Amino acid sequence: MIEIGLRKAWALVVFLAVSKQRHSREALATLLWPGSDQKTGRASLRRTLHQLGQLTARPLLAGEPDTLRLATPADIWLDVDAFQAHVAAGLPRAGQDGALDAERLEHLSQAAALYSDDFLSGFSLPDCPAFDEWQFFQVESLRQSLGQVSQRLAQAYAARGEAEPAIAHARRWVSLDPLHEPAQRQLIRLYAQAGQKAAALRQYQECRRLLEAELAVPPQPETTELYDAIRSSRAAPAAAAPLEPAVRYVQSGEVHIAYQVVGAGPVDLVFVGGFVSHLEQLWDEPGMAAFFRHLANGARLILMDKRGVGLSDRVGSPPTLEQTIDDILAVMEAARSERAVLMGVSEGGPACALLAAMYPERVLALILYGTAAKFTRSADYPWALTPDQWNVWLDRLVKGWGGPVDIEFFAPTQAADARLRQRWAHLLRSASSPGGIKAVLEVERDMDVRQVLGGIRVPTLVVHRSGDRMMRVQGGRYLAEHIPGAQYVELPGDDHWWFVGDSASILRPIDAFLQALERQAPPELVLATILATECVGLEPGARDLAHIEPYRALVRRAATRFRGQVTKSDGPVEWATFDGPSRAIRCAAAIREAAGKMGLAGRTGLHTGECQLAGGTLSGAAPLIARRVLEQAAAGEIVITEVVRGLVVGSGFLLVERDKLAAPDNSGAWQLFAVS
Repeated sequence: MIEIGLRKAWALVVFLAVSKQRHSREALATLLWPGSDQKTGRASLRRTLHQLGQLTARPLLAGEPDTLRLATPADIWLDVDAFQAHVAAGLPRAGQDGALDAERLEHLSQAAALYSDDFLSGFSLPDCPAFDEWQFFQVESLRQSLGQVSQRLAQAYAARGEAEPAIAHARRWVSLDPLHEPAQRQLIRLYAQAGQKAAALRQYQECRRLLEAELAVPPQPETTELYDAIRSSRAAPAAAAPLEPAVRYVQSGEVHIAYQVVGAGPVDLVFVGGFVSHLEQLWDEPGMAAFFRHLANGARLILMDKRGVGLSDRVGSPPTLEQTIDDILAVMEAARSERAVLMGVSEGGPACALLAAMYPERVLALILYGTAAKFTRSADYPWALTPDQWNVWLDRLVKGWGGPVDIEFFAPTQAADARLRQRWAHLLRSASSPGGIKAVLEVERDMDVRQVLGGIRVPTLVVHRSGDRMMRVQGGRYLAEHIPGAQYVELPGDDHWWFVGDSASILRPIDAFLQALERQAPPELVLATILATECVGLEPGARDLAHIEPYRALVRRAATRFRGQVTKSDGPVEWATFDGPSRAIRCAAAIREAAGKMGLAGRTGLHTGECQLAGGTLSGAAPLIARRVLEQAAAGEIVITEVVRGLVVGSGFLLVERDKLAAPDNSGAWQLFAVS
């Protein structure tokens, strides 16, 4: 065992061990010494590495001049890893039923035994807010997993007639969120079935006291009915059979995404919701459950929790648009959906719009409700909240997290409904955390997919309520005006949530749209990120063969590594297309780094737009724009358009404003950015 007394040295080791990734020294210095400039931060990092090196015969960390990673991960045992491995083996995955056999029961029991306290309990770095936020994400993710484990174990032991362990696990489930009535009811029922009537009645009274003190609401009717049955000495009613479909998991990269499949209709419909969701909690809300069951009557409905929220893995950073698209595609693969209708609601809309433009062969049609292409105001988008107004709203949301915060804006017609307020508050507590959602909404504040709307070539329906207080109706009108051939339905009403108010008026145009769909061949035009790069040699204008051929080879290797498709060369210019802008930028950075090590200099331009690929040759407007961007780049530079910048918000790239480029339709000028 190694004792590490230095707090930041300990934090560094834990961060690298848990993340299991290579991180740049610059990023680590910023993470742990945020108040220092880069030179001072890098010096502090070097001193910390030297101190760590004195503790062990074999180094804990390894890396290159600009990066660090854990040196020998196989030699380090992490209780977090063991816990997550047991959870993964014990909870049902794709293709498994929900029953626990002896092997899975043992895995979950091992997971529960490993969880002795919260992640890094008692440890914090007050002067490192980014590290504290990452730690908070880890805590919330692991507590969410523990809740699932405790619930499953309590149910399994109760079914086996083993009251003592069932009660112990139910108590642990309640301790994670005492305001969660399904957990409270399970514990009350288990006490009664074990002959502990007084304990059951005391638990009900404690539940009622907490609900009154925290939410000013009484217990739900089914909780009170259970109490009355126990008090009158009638047999405690058995738990109702769950009505919700089984939760499955699929791995997307290193992250597990939770999803459900409901119904067996003729088309697949993938529903992508807003900033917060929880696949189990949604079925507790009658209006939402009724809405989804209606959709499932006419389609095979696929629901998912986005990464970082609900039952999906909590991660240390907010998801980018590109990651959300990867997760949707992973869920479709797991559900064996070759081509689906996408329904994007609220903050789920931009990802669905971008996916429809990038992967038309996977998208049968697109439905957008209560959403927008951009969430904050700019000179050419004047109706949205200003960034400052967004920040004020976000601060209010974070401060009120755990209560029914802002329900007056989400559902003004039912804001006084005590039950809805209670369920909303519980959803917020169950689905994420204040810090987690703050990071997500800070990224969404800067998202902008307007430039890709013209590239959507699938049938599209846009539905919006005219008085929506969260997403102003002008955003819906803009979508319909800029997506070719889109149908637009504007409905009366002030509620943002689709399942409150007159939800039937929302379902009617959706039903008609789905019924009218015909399977269509994928369009020829596709949306892609175009990379154009050339070797400019060591002297201006130098492009001799000795420079070009090695550069061409490294471009092709890098493009393959980052899932790009190399196309035919055009003189000295090398071309590649990518299905994600972040991958294209990382590829360009890898090319620049490799070229530098070879003594070469290159320059690269990137743009996202429509193109046509036939016989290995690119055509269309996007390649022409990418070439113009390339021409603005100096040796060693990577230059991108504002279209690309709007799609990679939250990806962590450091961008510096460059000159502007005249738009191809002479409608204005596009801001260019250099990737540092």
